[in-house]
Amino acid sequence: MATPAEGDWTPLFVRVNATADGNNTLIAAVGGKQLWILSYALVVSAAGTITLQDDQGTPAIFATFPLAANGGISYAGGREAPAFFVAAGQALVLNNPVGVDTLGHISYQTS
Repeated sequence: MATPAEGDWTPLFVRVNATADGNNTLIAAVGGKQLWILSYALVVSAAGTITLQDDQGTPAIFATFPLAANGGISYAGGREAPAFFVAAGQALVLNNPVGVDTLGHISYQTS
């Protein structure tokens, strides 16, 4: 697994506003690059189980969170302790159950 080069270390940030039922692309695939998910904070509008996964036909599931209405989850990782990695050339997707919206933010890096 390649690591971001010391001189290339610039964390990127994305706002999460996933309001569609089903798959919501949070971070688009970057050709030939892995996504390092460093930290996240997510809050849901209604009770349900959200899933962070890649965009494969049979997705690799990185995390599944059953949350109460207005509940949330966070991970304050960083370069030395990333939450998880998305394979090179894959997008990060959040899957919402019917009637659940997910809001928040994610920090990440590519390598």
